[in-house]
Amino acid sequence: MTRKSITVAAVCLAAISLMIAGCGGSGGSAGTGTSAPLTTTGGTTGTTSGTTGTTGTSTGSTSSNGAALYTANCSGCHGPLATSAKLGRTATQIQNAISSNTGGMGFLSSLSATDIQAIATALAPAPTGTTTGTTGGTTTGSSGGTTTGTTGGTTAIDGAALYTSNCSGCHGPLATSAKLGRTATQIQAAISSNTGGMGALSSLSSAQIQAISTALAPATTGTTGGTTTGTTGGTTGGTTGGTTGGTTGGTTTIDGATLYANNCAVCHGPLATSAKLGRTATQIQAAITSNTGGMGSLSSLTSAQIQAIATALTPASTGGTTGGTTGGTTGSTPTCGSCHAIPPATGQHYTHVNEEQISCAVCHGTGYSSTTVNATTHANGTVNLTSTIGWNPANQTCSNSCHGTRTW
Repeated sequence: MTRKSITVAAVCLAAISLMIAGCGGSGGSAGTGTSAPLTTTGGTTGTTSGTTGTTGTSTGSTSSNGAALYTANCSGCHGPLATSAKLGRTATQIQNAISSNTGGMGFLSSLSATDIQAIATALAPAPTGTTTGTTGGTTTGSSGGTTTGTTGGTTAIDGAALYTSNCSGCHGPLATSAKLGRTATQIQAAISSNTGGMGALSSLSSAQIQAISTALAPATTGTTGGTTTGTTGGTTGGTTGGTTGGTTGGTTTIDGATLYANNCAVCHGPLATSAKLGRTATQIQAAITSNTGGMGSLSSLTSAQIQAIATALTPASTGGTTGGTTGGTTGSTPTCGSCHAIPPATGQHYTHVNEEQISCAVCHGTGYSSTTVNATTHANGTVNLTSTIGWNPANQTCSNSCHGTRTW
């Protein structure tokens, strides 16, 4: 090789080395990078290395929007949040409804515990009354963080609204409800035993059931001025006046006529012409206990309510004489036909009397006819029958030589 060729080759090699040094690598777009010194030995290309920087991390708490979750998942069945039929439901109650697929809520099983709690919080009734406590609270966290605080006050549960949402569909408006006077214990028992399908209300809390019971409590009426007693008239003129006194505020009176209309009239007719006039509280209770004619459905009636119905069923007294030393005697036996038809419209009375021409006395004993009664046994709350007709009260059958065995 000539000296000129060697010189040209050396210049080219130097140029190439400078070009490689100018193209050295850089490591990472963030952070600090270091480049190793370029070493060239006999044409070896240098190496470049660098360290990629670390990207910072921002953390904070994300809160579930309970109102939005309710609107998206619940309002279709339960209405807008502000007037929801499920105000006051707890996270536990909502989770139980989802787990048991109550009303088809099983499709919400994908909601997290945090989501369900957020919905329950959104459903919490707005506090009413006096509010005390600390508003604001403590803010903690780095980016976003969590704000907590306590707002005091007492929340009153609206029993009337709960009744309207959960009960009025079957039992009518609150003011005229067929269940006025029901206690929390009776309502809970009906829910637990699923009476009339009330098991669907198992998510109601004890406080909500008590609020409904309070709303169902009959209005209290009182006696103002007291009672005036005394005897007017008589042989010697008697005493006029008596004692005036009493308590203002009074005693709660149970309306037996309304209870009869709501619970009994559908089977036994209007009170004035009821087929059960004269029934006693004992007889009514016995019929409920033995579920006679399906009356077991009235098992939630209290003894006071049953007595009020019996009082309403007492035949009205008519006539009477006023006078004499003690003021006279008031009341007499009603005339036949004033309480029931002649013959009565119940059972086989029409067939026996009008078609078979059988006298009342044949079945009911001496003293009974279409115009007379035995005052000792009439309207005593018991169906009095003679022992000779083969009547079996246990199964309501009658067996005798007239017609064999018949069901009454």
